[in-house]
Amino acid sequence: MFITSRIRFIAISLLVLSLSSIGFAQDRANPIPLSSTELKGALRPGTRVETYYSAEASGSLDFTVTVSSVAELALIEIEVLDTSYAPLFKLDVSSATPGGTERREAKCRIGDKQNVLLRINAPSANKSGSYNIKIKGNIAGASFKPAAIAAASNDTKDTKPVKENKVENWSELLKQSEPNRTAEPTANSTTITVTPRDADKSAAVASAVTNAAIKEIGADKRVALIIGNSSYDAQPLKNPVNDARAMAEALAECGFEVMMLENANKRRIEEAMRAFGAKLTPTSAGVFYFAGHGVQVGGVNYLIPLAAKIEKESDVEYEAVDAGRILNEFANAKAAMSIVILDACRDNPFSAATRSLTRGLAVVKMPHDARGTLIAYATSPGDVARDGSGKNGLYTEELLRHMRTPGLRLEDVFKLTRVNVKTRSNGQQVPWENSSIDGDFFFMRKKK
Repeated sequence: MFITSRIRFIAISLLVLSLSSIGFAQDRANPIPLSSTELKGALRPGTRVETYYSAEASGSLDFTVTVSSVAELALIEIEVLDTSYAPLFKLDVSSATPGGTERREAKCRIGDKQNVLLRINAPSANKSGSYNIKIKGNIAGASFKPAAIAAASNDTKDTKPVKENKVENWSELLKQSEPNRTAEPTANSTTITVTPRDADKSAAVASAVTNAAIKEIGADKRVALIIGNSSYDAQPLKNPVNDARAMAEALAECGFEVMMLENANKRRIEEAMRAFGAKLTPTSAGVFYFAGHGVQVGGVNYLIPLAAKIEKESDVEYEAVDAGRILNEFANAKAAMSIVILDACRDNPFSAATRSLTRGLAVVKMPHDARGTLIAYATSPGDVARDGSGKNGLYTEELLRHMRTPGLRLEDVFKLTRVNVKTRSNGQQVPWENSSIDGDFFFMRKKK
């Protein structure tokens, strides 16, 4: 009996170990009703653990999050979403010092009583550590089916199996050898289950992880539009042109066809956006990067071209470029992957004449049909980014470093960038993203 028990124990241990090496994602279509306002967990190296909780909430929620690191990095991501998965609140807390502890407090304003999803994500970039999340306010567990899933479930009866697309191996493309070769996911890549499970056939964690995995997002073509504006008449900037050149070089190394503008006026930027949009197709991956001055007016973000004559707030609409224009180009092309990077959160260059302009940029609410889109900001909404004291701005310098890391997933590139920027700026600058990405994308694939 003792031997049988030992064998059973070893078998269970091996199963748990194999699961932890893969990672686990609680299916967002079947969230777990929130049973406690205090959540604790361990952060394990190379393991992504993603959990969705369902709750009913109203008013304001106070979050207190503590992250303790054992090794180099401990990171936890908290999001509150409505039932259509639109983000209401996002908070990342990390500790990059071995043996260190980071504690943050933040307020989430919900408003009227509504059903919400609480997403807790521990990315695979973690080394080791632990987290503790405390929530104060009017929130309680609730059972419901998210609206996006409920709407989609009525259209699945006649759905035919979708043929799996393979992703081009961009590392091999760069070497100009076997250009038509397709590549399977690397052995070290982490796969996470996110496909809906039948509520009447709830499976064990093992089968949930094994049966379905996030697909790699493929693209027949990679295209990038890079713009760097430094030589402004009002408040010229040191680094944007340098940043743009470095970004263009890095994306070319990653297999992108790069279009680049330096110190461009409004007409040249808008023409370049149209030309960029014409190159995009439903199987393209596109990157738009802008470094320079940017402002927001009434929640709309504008990129400032050279020679802009802005003396009052109403001039912005006619003298600047609406950042939403590039999103329209992506949407019209139905691109497979749309990445917008705005290192344009410097302070208002027209403050002497336009005090009413809001500092920093606003978060663009992601359209419900914006599949495969990520919008990245150099700092948090309403804050301003540092131009940097070196050759490149702080944000772009860190972003370039992680983009070039082979085998690093898109979301981990930006998370590691955020951690390092926050650390180097002593918490004064915290990069931000808004994403509807539902697959894996790699700037640089892991070398075989």
